[in-house]
Amino acid sequence: MKAFKDKAGRRDSTFRFISIFIGIFVNVILSYISYRTGLPLYLDTIGTIGVAAVGGLLPGIITAVLTNTFCMLYNGSTIYFCAVNAIIAIWTAWFSREKSFNKIKDALIFVLGAGAISGLLSAVIQWGLLGGPQNETINTLISSVGGENDVKTIFTFIIINICFNIFDKGISFGITLMLLRFIPGKILNIIKNGGWRQRPLSSSEMKDLNILGKESRFSLQKRMMFMLLVVSLTLVIITGLVGVRLNFNNAIEEKKENAQHAAEFAAKVVDPEKNRVFYQSGGGSSGV
Repeated sequence: MKAFKDKAGRRDSTFRFISIFIGIFVNVILSYISYRTGLPLYLDTIGTIGVAAVGGLLPGIITAVLTNTFCMLYNGSTIYFCAVNAIIAIWTAWFSREKSFNKIKDALIFVLGAGAISGLLSAVIQWGLLGGPQNETINTLISSVGGENDVKTIFTFIIINICFNIFDKGISFGITLMLLRFIPGKILNIIKNGGWRQRPLSSSEMKDLNILGKESRFSLQKRMMFMLLVVSLTLVIITGLVGVRLNFNNAIEEKKENAQHAAEFAAKVVDPEKNRVFYQSGGGSSGV
């Protein structure tokens, strides 16, 4: 009996690891296509939303963070958005447990919330750490709208970025729902409950049995959310400081290289002998 349980446990863990791998693979491939084609969409959270909705909080965060890590192979700035995608995983895991994706109202709230969160945070990161919008289409839209000052430009960028992120999360959510419908319910339950030694109680069962009081339950949730947000924000701050330091060093090296090229060009153009004759003839004193 024990051997059967161990075998079933290994099977369940295998399904969870496979779901994380597939989620990362889907995110990276679609994100790469979007990046190469210059689309104003990211498409890097389809796997994250699917894994977090089915597997829960931890698999969703792992999928989000590893997605951005692998995306650095073709776009180094993706590391700055680890915290954003981790927050989307947290939002998805909480929403899938407390609400229903099958209800249109709840689905709209989820898409609008995810788009607003990712749009606002990614806009702040782009403007604060990367020097401005990273997509040409968004840059073009900002230029067409125009702005008399930096405040209006930043505000316009945030609004446009949020709108594109809502559209992006809507597409990601729709694709995720379609993909999940093709997966048998038995496998979805295995992925959902695979990290537990026994089947976890649902929210309604916990309320009926009064296992957790309302105050303590929310206190635990707040502590967990705070811890995860602190870790994610710390990661962004660290990568931001590293990026600023690297940009500063690169700027210094660029200035040195420019100065060296200017000196080499002057050495090739200026004839020292003619310069000496020029000054001896009094040309220097007359300002000629």
